[in-house]
Amino acid sequence: ELRTPLAILKLHAQNAEAAQDDAERQHALEQMVAGVDRSTRIVGQLLSYARVESQLQGGIHNPIPLFKETRRIVAALYPMLSEKEINLEVTEVNSDIALPMEVNHLEVILQNLISNAVKFTPTGGEIHIDWQKEENGIVLDFRDSGVGVPKGELGRLTERFFRGSDHSGAGLGLSIVSSLVKYYGAHLAFGANEPSGLVVRIRFPMRY
Repeated sequence: ELRTPLAILKLHAQNAEAAQDDAERQHALEQMVAGVDRSTRIVGQLLSYARVESQLQGGIHNPIPLFKETRRIVAALYPMLSEKEINLEVTEVNSDIALPMEVNHLEVILQNLISNAVKFTPTGGEIHIDWQKEENGIVLDFRDSGVGVPKGELGRLTERFFRGSDHSGAGLGLSIVSSLVKYYGAHLAFGANEPSGLVVRIRFPMRY
């Protein structure tokens, strides 16, 4: 996964060396910076994936207040949302909903879902997060107004290194989410939002 972006970085460096003028050299250097940024994201997600995999061990988890923790996590990501003027709304119907899980696991799930949504949502778009308590569990309903995902690719979104038809990102974010979802015995599903965007639903069983 790292071999290709590193090879491209080398190519941009060679182009900068062979540039005939300042404009050509500047363009090659800008491409190098973009390549470094992408490689950094890949390394970060690889480390996150390895960290999550090593932490998934059995145990009893204390219930955490979902709306309180969700608001805290969203607040930390405000700069990312503000940069694209994206409005993120957390629907708070039942504020006392709690779920037995590790706080850092909730952070990883929401951070990956939000960053993924921001990436594919146009400036001025919307993201909605809703926690719902049902008879047999708790459901996270997450949706955005982005470009959406082709129907034929929905079933592959959690595959490691699958980057879809646009070939962007490292292809690890939703795979990390899937690992955590399975750890808690939950069910992850994807669908199309109307009129555009992606819907992610995670159904956590009521264990305690």
